[in-house]
Amino acid sequence: MPAVYFLKQWELPEYYFGRVGVTELSFADPDSAFSLKIRQKPGSPMMGFSMSGKTQRDFPEVDEIGKFIDAFERGDFDAYCWHDLSEGLRQICEEADDEIRTKAMRVISLWRWRDKAAGPVEIIDKPSVSPELYWRLETSGKYQGVPRPEGIFACIDRNASRGFDPRTIETEAFNKLWAEAKCGEPLGHQMLREALQISHHSPNAALLISYSALEVGLKQHLSTQIPGAEWILKEAPTPPVPKIFKHYLPEVHGCQGVFKIAGERLRLWKTLEEFTKARNALAHRGTTDEVKLVIYLQLTQNLLYLLDWLAGHTWAEDNFSPEFRNAFCPKNSPP
Repeated sequence: MPAVYFLKQWELPEYYFGRVGVTELSFADPDSAFSLKIRQKPGSPMMGFSMSGKTQRDFPEVDEIGKFIDAFERGDFDAYCWHDLSEGLRQICEEADDEIRTKAMRVISLWRWRDKAAGPVEIIDKPSVSPELYWRLETSGKYQGVPRPEGIFACIDRNASRGFDPRTIETEAFNKLWAEAKCGEPLGHQMLREALQISHHSPNAALLISYSALEVGLKQHLSTQIPGAEWILKEAPTPPVPKIFKHYLPEVHGCQGVFKIAGERLRLWKTLEEFTKARNALAHRGTTDEVKLVIYLQLTQNLLYLLDWLAGHTWAEDNFSPEFRNAFCPKNSPP
């Protein structure tokens, strides 16, 4: 059956590769026609990069598409309107647009989770100029813009302060993440991202959100590790977070050595208990004596990646801070 080939492009000036000498990488979904290519823009590493996503759809009425492409090439834009497309053609355009946007967003979300890259929770944003959808009828050659309905905007958000390492998207570990249909950046990590985003101008809110991120992360982790526990974990209040990490998780995973309280581990547990007291003081009385917000945010991030590590994502160890790795993750204690 004849096919139509679609393309979307984004300019991402604030994303950059975190490795000198890398200028391009590609990703292809093995189960569909979707592919993504990211290129370093010319100039310094901070100049950002451009990204293009592709897919294709079978469509028997290629003459209809050819008519619009001919009108575009003639400059007859009065004959190049969204409402002139047939219902079937509109549908495949919308499906292709949604597939490219959604999968590109998922690649970035998995990538930044995998690399501990900073950035806001929202990946899709509304810019002043919408990236267009393009099409063509041949496997090679020039793309033409698809007629677009008014008011549709979509792009990958441009806020990130740490470069991605392209080596991670090329690994077996990333392909495994991609292959798990329900796998995405966990909600706890997304909530922490929100806390980091507002930490400078709303430190109290950031503290509450980051602690909630720990609670959510714990509940979601335990619901996947304990058969039949999803309902009770969803409905019941969250037990004290320090007790779960210190006493319950070692029982669930059978890895007492990883959680042994000694030296540096003891200091980290004390910090978690201080974090809990600061959160309770702020939530119940609206005040707290001393908020060590940066320390608490880093601890939250470490503990969320610890949950990922215990869930079998061995790459999460790379995202521990050096102090945390020394305290919790001896090389001879696999999850």
